[in-house]
Amino acid sequence: MALQGLSQDLEGLRHKVSTQLAEDIAYLQARRQRLMSDIEVLETDFDQLQTRHRQLQATHAEALSEQQQAQQQVWAKRLALALANHLQARLEASLPGASLPGASLPRDSQNSPDPMASLELAHQRVAALDATLHSTLHGLQQDLNSYHSSLSQQISRMEGMEQQAEAILEALVTRLSHQLQTQMRHAPVRPGATANGHGPVQLPPYPPSINGGNPGLEPGHLSNGVWAPPQPAGPG
Repeated sequence: MALQGLSQDLEGLRHKVSTQLAEDIAYLQARRQRLMSDIEVLETDFDQLQTRHRQLQATHAEALSEQQQAQQQVWAKRLALALANHLQARLEASLPGASLPGASLPRDSQNSPDPMASLELAHQRVAALDATLHSTLHGLQQDLNSYHSSLSQQISRMEGMEQQAEAILEALVTRLSHQLQTQMRHAPVRPGATANGHGPVQLPPYPPSINGGNPGLEPGHLSNGVWAPPQPAGPG
């Protein structure tokens, strides 16, 4: 009878431990599934952020290109107007008697033209026009150099902003991944469980039919997984 009771106690203990293990395994599997779902959501958000970042880059580049084209048109109009005014002023200064359209030369010149004087005057006009063109082209070259420098600085700033955005996104994903891994490694254990997942299990007392025949014996129990046999009662 004592062996039969002990077998029943062991069977009950095995069933209880198996049930608790199954519950803990199911709990951990459910938590792992939730963590995997969170990781998938984070990866999806990261892909969406990257797509949005590329769209913003394309939009910014398109807006910058339109702004550059408009600025180039404004500069071209200003340059053409300045060049026309400058050429007109230089021609009027070099030709006092022919500053206006339709102005005629003096009567003496018409009656007795001097070929050498006309040639010298033509050389002077060509030299003045050449100097004007050189000055205008030099100013245009300076404007183009300034524009190129400004454009290079804008491109450098855009590249720096892009690198900063990528670094921030990468740091965010790395941090979230580390947090999820830490949570998975340090998943909370159910209350009442020890380091191995289970606390000491106390056996139920012997039935009266078993323990009643020998009142000097106490029920056996398990402590930390080791069976402690019943101890006889001391002299009373």
